[in-house]
Amino acid sequence: MKYHPPTIIVSKHVLEVREYLTKLHPDSITQPYEMTVLTPEGNSLTIDQIRDFRREIQCSGSSPRIIIFELFEQATFEAQHALLKFLEDLAATHSFYIFTSSLESVIPTIRSRCKIIVLKDDVYLSEKI
Repeated sequence: MKYHPPTIIVSKHVLEVREYLTKLHPDSITQPYEMTVLTPEGNSLTIDQIRDFRREIQCSGSSPRIIIFELFEQATFEAQHALLKFLEDLAATHSFYIFTSSLESVIPTIRSRCKIIVLKDDVYLSEKI
């Protein structure tokens, strides 16, 4: 899998983001990359979800994955800090995508380590690295 830096995709529409991701990883259709999507349990994405998933990744070996965090605006402060450590340790092996409707809901330390893509009505608006 080609390396992609950790990326935050800002959009109000999850389907729009998934379409964009398919364009970004067209080989995911023909290659057997494992894709994992984490969504909030109940009202928030929790630190326990991040920690449990990290353990799962570490136990399953180093095969590359596409890892998606949906509705990240619902992540707790603690979960975001746990994800920060995850990104620092595993971004070279896996492709991380954070989907959010609000860039401001992502802590600055995660934003500073990610490429940022803003979509609006299925149109690519801007990108920051």
